Amino acid sequence: KLIIIGASEEEIEKLEKTHTIQSYLILYAPFSGTIVESNIIQGNYIQQGTNFYKLADLSKLWIIADVYEKDIRDVKIGQIAEINISVYPDETFTGKITAVGDVLDEKTRTFKVRIEVENSDGKLKPEMFVKVVIITNQSSMLIIPKKSVLTDEEHKIVFVAMDTNNFIRKEVKLGKETNE
Repeated sequence: KLIIIGASEEEIEKLEKTHTIQSYLILYAPFSGTIVESNIIQGNYIQQGTNFYKLADLSKLWIIADVYEKDIRDVKIGQIAEINISVYPDETFTGKITAVGDVLDEKTRTFKVRIEVENSDGKLKPEMFVKVVIITNQSSMLIIPKKSVLTDEEHKIVFVAMDTNNFIRKEVKLGKETNE
């Protein structure tokens, strides 16, 4: 039992010889990380099966983002996401999508997307609220105001400024529409 909780052979031999119980015990973690939860209170009795600590490697974090149902077709594993946090308003963190949920949340009409982000500097903390922008593969898409598009019979057209006084009429094919 002592070996299971991390006691060394020397400590066990010393206990066998002296029959003196130490008032403390050094525990060795199976990996390096940060203690994120402790169930140890000085003077309390520890029962079998008690978890002493919860240890986590915070050098990489998962961000779980909610993506609206209408946008889920544009989200793919491997895409880059930009993460902004109010605590660091002038800084943008980047991560990569590692999983896209298969089940729609019927109340919020969203899917869960998991983004893995490097956190070697420790600035990001578990349970922080963040704003996520997913970079989709629609980089060649031009975004224009809705009121700039005119209808001529069945054609959608815009006027492109060539200089201050000259405009050229261009027929356009409309894609995704959002707000204005």
